[in-house]
Amino acid sequence: MKSLVRDCTRALMATAVLICSCFAYASAGFSPQSGTWIVSSELDGKPGRGMAIDVQDGTMVMQVYNYREDGAATFYLAIGNVVDNQVSAPLKRYKGGRFFGSGPLSGVEDGDAGMVNISFTSGGTGIVQFPGEQAVAMERYRFEGVSADKLADKLWLLALLDENGNAAELLLANTQTSDETGNIILNFARSVNSVTTQTQCQYSLASYSFRCFGSGIQAEFKEYIRQLSGTLQAGGKTYRMVGTRLADFKAGSDVPGFVARYAFSPAPESGTWVVSSEVDGKPGRGMAIDVQSNLLVMQVYNYDATGNATFHLAVGPYKDLQSQGPLKRYQGGRWFGSGPRSGMEAGDAGMVYLAFDTPTRGVVRFPGEGPLAIQRYRFGVQAPDPQSLLGTWAFYDETNDKTTMLRLTEVVGNTAKGGGVLCSYTDTVARQVRCAQGSAISREDTRYIIDYRFTNDNGIAFGKALLEGTTVPTGSMPSDSKAKSLTGMRIVDRHGVHEALEMVY
Repeated sequence: MKSLVRDCTRALMATAVLICSCFAYASAGFSPQSGTWIVSSELDGKPGRGMAIDVQDGTMVMQVYNYREDGAATFYLAIGNVVDNQVSAPLKRYKGGRFFGSGPLSGVEDGDAGMVNISFTSGGTGIVQFPGEQAVAMERYRFEGVSADKLADKLWLLALLDENGNAAELLLANTQTSDETGNIILNFARSVNSVTTQTQCQYSLASYSFRCFGSGIQAEFKEYIRQLSGTLQAGGKTYRMVGTRLADFKAGSDVPGFVARYAFSPAPESGTWVVSSEVDGKPGRGMAIDVQSNLLVMQVYNYDATGNATFHLAVGPYKDLQSQGPLKRYQGGRWFGSGPRSGMEAGDAGMVYLAFDTPTRGVVRFPGEGPLAIQRYRFGVQAPDPQSLLGTWAFYDETNDKTTMLRLTEVVGNTAKGGGVLCSYTDTVARQVRCAQGSAISREDTRYIIDYRFTNDNGIAFGKALLEGTTVPTGSMPSDSKAKSLTGMRIVDRHGVHEALEMVY
């Protein structure tokens, strides 16, 4: 382990609606997790209400699925800017959009139910106040199994930060095995080809926390669904450790090295999804998809045949990038200000089938409809906007065997700049980026101190790093003789928000 530590956007869909909004932004210490949220006191095993929260680039989009006073299921949409970890926004109603099998229908706005006020206390906890109600605690809903054996066979990307917040190391970690005592084995490496350092960890189900000892390492951190934060001690120094889960492994592969016995199998991103062909700027339908381990939960926000807004819920097993389940209907639960009420199942609309090609692309088949392409809905800045590259990045450059931290602070033209480094998109469709820092030797040649080529996938980077002093034309990928793997992670976004979870229990 010693070697490891030595060196205004077009906002959004209504789940239902596409609205154009521009928001100001004030920096915050963390970013709330996207996915399914619940009112903590209402989790009683009975059908109730809930929230799908999606935060991107300082903007929060929330769909609330609950009920009307006549007992019918409905949904509301709130869009607001996150300022000092707080949001206040109107809960909009809609009517007249698509129902299953209806063909093209555009909805319209139908007023609002009042303001919702939210204060996030961590990446997975907060306080919410709905219209006509007292403020209550809410939390990211965890429906995956949390025993130690469920946490085995995961791939994590971790950043070790020193006391000044600088990246000392970027690591991969593989929770490869578990045993009967509830311990798991955590393997650290600097890249997929690195020799691993192994340590044994004890896992506490009550606090989702790990304590790890071995090979000169001590680590304590907390895990919540797909992110973690904590500390790691090695070589007489203590580092802050933040990270994100890259993938669950699929057993059966003979791939050598760090990922031995496994094949990379990334899950779809949790958050707001939309049918690709239905993104037309008008109120429509949408989905909130949440995958945790081997279970997928999806809320569909759409309409009934009379034009009323409604929702359907599907829960099904997730395996090999596919899932299916009945789209359940509900009735009789809480409306805003109603007080305690339990809903009940009211049948189902038929089966939904899902298959994913990537973490952000897939296909859905709703009842009475053919296959439809779906995509993760992006309402923050993204490729090819160079603003999507701003922030603080940590890279492990295997070619030159070093960890590098880049702070990109401004945009000039189509280039993000900072500390003498220039970064820009060379292929906007594939989100390919080149970052370079060099010194001119002559008019015909430049000696590059940094020359990174990578794909930016929502703040995670995989690509190649050139050997210092070599050059490859911008439009070309470096050969294996001149470059090895490059792994990167954006630690802080362009607003100063930590992208890795800060969890409070």
